[in-house]
Amino acid sequence: MSSSTDFVASSPRAASTIAFTNAAALFVGYGMFSVFLGATFFVQAPSALTGYGFDASVLRTSLEFMLPGTLLAIPLGPLSGGLVGRYGPRRVLVGATVLGIVAMAALALFHGHAAEFIVALVAGNAAISVAYASMPALLNQHVAPHDTGIANSVNAVMRTIGGAIGSAIVITILASSSHTLTTPAGSFSVPTEAAYTTVFTLGAIAFVLAALSAAFGVRKHHVAP
Repeated sequence: MSSSTDFVASSPRAASTIAFTNAAALFVGYGMFSVFLGATFFVQAPSALTGYGFDASVLRTSLEFMLPGTLLAIPLGPLSGGLVGRYGPRRVLVGATVLGIVAMAALALFHGHAAEFIVALVAGNAAISVAYASMPALLNQHVAPHDTGIANSVNAVMRTIGGAIGSAIVITILASSSHTLTTPAGSFSVPTEAAYTTVFTLGAIAFVLAALSAAFGVRKHHVAP
């Protein structure tokens, strides 16, 4: 009897699907940190001095801007399961990444008002939650039952790698564009608005790559023997 490892090695289509699902996980992980880090710093910027931002305190940032999307992730768990059962994990993953593109594009283009920024953040959080919910189901269709744990562990590692790359790039972009502002209270450095636009645009590109991976790299339903 052949093992699942033998199956994957002898099934290029299954191996391709697993590889592209992991690639999608990496890109979504990158996009996630573009949302979280970029948005967190942006909303705390002093608008009177920088021309952007919402003067949010740490508490206001957490409750007003970040909490709505986090709360939405709670019901999205069972809802995503229902969508996966009805439409299949591949379609759900594609739909989630397309929503992520829209959310990140909205953050890049429309960030002058708190309400529109919050809506974009909620959409971004929804995209990430649904995408991550669909990936285990997608992997489970292409590996043997006793290898599902390994497949999902590798996928989780790819998410972490994507997040690590994303956080490093976001911080680098913001830090490299910082300029010094002098006020009666003292001098401090702030990034330019263009830097945040770049951060959110790169997040949108990451979701585009995730969508392409899911749409063209992931094969239709196939169950490993």
